[in-house]
Amino acid sequence: MRILSIQTYCLLLVAILFCACQEEPHISEDPNQGQGQQEVDPSRDPSVVAQEAALLKLLGKDAGIAFSTTMQPGDTISIGLEARGALQIEGMEPSQYPSRYPDKKEWTCYTITDTAVVVKGDVRTLKLLEMPIKAIVTSQAPNLEQCAIVMSSPLSELDLSHNKQLQSIDMRHVRQLRWIALPQSPTFKMCDLSDCSSLSKIDFTGCEKIEAIDLTNTAVSQLDLTNNVELRILYLARTPCPLPSLKHLKHLEDLWIEEKGLFTLDVTDLPESLIFLNIRCNRVSGVLDLSHLKKLEMCTCNDNLITELKLHHVPTQLWAHNNQLTQIEVLTNETPDYVKWSEELEGLPCLSLYNNRLSSEVTSQLASKLFVIEKPTFGMAIIASRASSFEKYSFSGNSFDPTTLEEIKSKGWQLWGITTNEFGGGGMDPINY
Repeated sequence: MRILSIQTYCLLLVAILFCACQEEPHISEDPNQGQGQQEVDPSRDPSVVAQEAALLKLLGKDAGIAFSTTMQPGDTISIGLEARGALQIEGMEPSQYPSRYPDKKEWTCYTITDTAVVVKGDVRTLKLLEMPIKAIVTSQAPNLEQCAIVMSSPLSELDLSHNKQLQSIDMRHVRQLRWIALPQSPTFKMCDLSDCSSLSKIDFTGCEKIEAIDLTNTAVSQLDLTNNVELRILYLARTPCPLPSLKHLKHLEDLWIEEKGLFTLDVTDLPESLIFLNIRCNRVSGVLDLSHLKKLEMCTCNDNLITELKLHHVPTQLWAHNNQLTQIEVLTNETPDYVKWSEELEGLPCLSLYNNRLSSEVTSQLASKLFVIEKPTFGMAIIASRASSFEKYSFSGNSFDPTTLEEIKSKGWQLWGITTNEFGGGGMDPINY
C-alpha cells in the first residue's frame, strides 16, 4: 500500500475542505443569527416576534426561509422560488395544477400541507403573490437577492436587515404592513412599498446605494434622504410626509409628488438631473420656474393654481391643463429626442393646455417654440374641452388665432379636444379649426 507524501496529503485535505465550503451557504451556529443578543425594537408586535421565533426553530441551523400562512391544507398557490442547488420543502408540495406563470421556470403551483412552510436551501429569489402570510423569516437566507411579497395580508412586520445580498424589495399592496427593517448593504437598489397604507415609518439612512424608492399611498410621515445620493427614482404621491431635501440628489431623474396637498414648491431644491416631474393635483400657485431643468422630458403640473410657467424647452410631454396660466415662457427651441421618450413614456408627444387663461399672443409665442415632429409620429395638442358630448368644444379660457393653429399643425401636431364630465370618464377626439 502506497503511503501518501505530506505534500500530497495537504493538497488533498485542502481540496476536500474547499468543496465542503461550496456546498452550503454559511449559517451561524445560532439559528437566530445573533438576534437573541440584540434588543427587540420596542415598536414591534410581541406576537409577531414569537411567531418568527417559532419559524426559526423549525429551520434549525439550516439555510432557508420559513413562513406561516392562513391558508389551509389542500389549498393551492403559485410561488416563485429560485435557489442555488436543491431545495427541501416542508409544509407544501408541488400541485398537479399549472402555475400562474407557466412560462416562467421559477413559478410552481403548490398544495399546502401545513400552515407553517419551511424552505431549506440556498434561496436566491422569493415571490409570493396574493398569499395570506402571517409571519416570515428570511435571516437564514444570506444570499437572497429578490424578495417580492405582493398583495399579502395579514403580514404586518418584516425583518430583512440580515439579507446583505438583497437587491430589490417589492411589497406592493401589503396594506397591513406597519414595520419593516431594510438591509444596509451596497447591493440594495430598489424598494417598492407602494400602497402599504399602514406603514408610517421607514429608515433609508443605511441604504446608501439605493436607486429607486416608491412610497406612494403610504402613511410615512417623515423621510430622510441625506445618505441616499445614488437615488434616481422617488415616488411620494399621496403621502403625508413633507417633501425632503432633494438638491443633493445629483442623479435623481424621476420625481412624483402628486396629490400631496402642496401649496408651495421650492424649485431651487429640484436637481437639474430631473427628466420626469409630476406635481399634479396640488395647490401650487403663482410662478413655477423650471427653466433650470434642461433635461426635462415630462412635466405634469395640471390641476394646480399656477399662473406663470417657465421652461427651458417644450418637453416631450407637457400636461398643464386646469391651472390659471396667463403666461408660458420657453427659453429655447430645443428639440427633444421625442421618439425615445415617447417609447419610454408609452405615449405620444403631448401638449395639454385646456382650462387656462392664455392670450392669443402667449399661445402664438408658445407655438413658435414647439418642436417639429416627423412622420409617422405625431403630437397631440389638447387645446379644447367640453363638459359632455352634447356640447361643442371651446378653447375654455384660452385664445388661439387661426395662424397659431396652422403653425401648430404644420409642426406635426394634431389638435384634440377632451370631454371632461361624460359618464364613464369621457374621452378625447381630434378636432378641426
